[in-house]
Amino acid sequence: MELRAFRYFVEVVKQKSFTVAAEHMFVTQPTHQQDGQGAGR
Repeated sequence: MELRAFRYFVEVVKQKSFTVAAEHMFVTQPTHQQDGQGAGR
């Protein structure tokens, strides 16, 4: 897992929302979800 994907995962858990986490990480939600899906690999 890349560090970036791990940071996204942690932010989603903290915010309990992909949308809010994406805003906090300054990325678009689709990008954020794609990295999150890759985190499980």
